[in-house]
Amino acid sequence: MLNENSFQFMADLWSINAKPWFDAHRQDYEANVLKPMKALAIDLTAPMQNVLPEFSGKPKLSRINNDIRFHQDKPMYKQHMWISFAGSGAIADIFTAIGGSGWAAGVGIGAPNKEPLLNWHTNLIKHHTIWQRYFAAVEKIRPIYLYPENPYKKALYPDAPEDIQPLLQARGVWLVEKPRADFDANPAQDFFRALCRVLPLYLFMRCKPLELTERLMQLEKEINAPDGEVGRLWERLSA
Repeated sequence: MLNENSFQFMADLWSINAKPWFDAHRQDYEANVLKPMKALAIDLTAPMQNVLPEFSGKPKLSRINNDIRFHQDKPMYKQHMWISFAGSGAIADIFTAIGGSGWAAGVGIGAPNKEPLLNWHTNLIKHHTIWQRYFAAVEKIRPIYLYPENPYKKALYPDAPEDIQPLLQARGVWLVEKPRADFDANPAQDFFRALCRVLPLYLFMRCKPLELTERLMQLEKEINAPDGEVGRLWERLSA
């Protein structure tokens, strides 16, 4: 299973970021990172299908190395390794990740132009109260870091609430829980709870505006939460 050795390997790799070091520690990578991440992807497949009908049942595990053929300035190895449950071709993602600081769950969305982001923007503005209430409830359990990318210079929605302006302005935005290096139960259970905490945020990114309210209500009324903490969070979607 993933443990402190997994996170230490990721920290060392990111710090050194050299092929000779990685080749010398390949067995450590396979034992502490690659095999546990593959096992985690398998363990999370059925639970994620239960809460996310769109999930194909084929999680995607990232590679540890960057493609530097056309980007020589990139580091050879990545800072994080992740498992995605969004499916190919989706502009929104829900994922788990590990790095030198520990593990986390997160969501993200990105597109080079505004049109593919319109559903996300509409959901944020139209259902701002629900977003604000749920986001605040999640942050009381575990802080969420915001990573906006490539923001528009001109305000797209100047009349929208101030707290969502950074989300509306970014061509890409990632919301990731604060990493932690320990587990309450076993990694699969903890990762699944974390994914369920951020799942409503992902639905804001993925759903069409006419579908969003129904999908959020399904979480509260039709889908079993993994524990009482998540169940109480999902109740905030209609409180």
